[in-house]
Amino acid sequence: MIELKALIKEYNETCVRLFDDDDVEYYMLAEIPLATDEQIWKLEEKAEINFPAELVEFYKTFGGLRNKGNRESYCFDLNNVPDLIKKLKTGAFKSLGLIDVIRGSWGNHRPELANEEWISNEKISLINEGYKCIGWYRDDTILESAYYVYFNSSGQFDSIFYDQDEFHELLGALENLLQGNQTGDTLENILSDAIEQTQETMTKWNE
Repeated sequence: MIELKALIKEYNETCVRLFDDDDVEYYMLAEIPLATDEQIWKLEEKAEINFPAELVEFYKTFGGLRNKGNRESYCFDLNNVPDLIKKLKTGAFKSLGLIDVIRGSWGNHRPELANEEWISNEKISLINEGYKCIGWYRDDTILESAYYVYFNSSGQFDSIFYDQDEFHELLGALENLLQGNQTGDTLENILSDAIEQTQETMTKWNE
């Protein structure tokens, strides 16, 4: 994952250029302890899934992808393996299913994702079973929306956007997943695009 390493380095160099010394670490991407094989096995067992080889490589190469302090805009929340295990144990995430993680990112308070008038429990179960989420990133929406990074049973990765004020757009995207309308990509490409997107937004608002 050479390209991803280079983009993380460039992102942090941009933070140094844009922000004062007192603020810069708040925005930078943190160094995260790398996952061990044992930790990955424990998470797979807890989540009852087998991770794609590229995701295992990501956890053993980067640990995760997370800002040192910033959680609001142009930021990442791809937790490391121990944090994911903890979230599953405490119920912060009911599973690593895509909808369960979306709910979990909002403190499990998203009534529209628990209302059968909007989306049936059957569809929720199918999406959670077929698509697993590893975290999210934000651009400039200040906690109002996020892009959720997920993978399917074939080990292909993608992201899905959810804005709290545009639920109908999320429903349309979820219906596409149920119909199997997903092209998919590598994790490195998805995260590389995400870093470039957030870096562009960060530069736009702070340069």
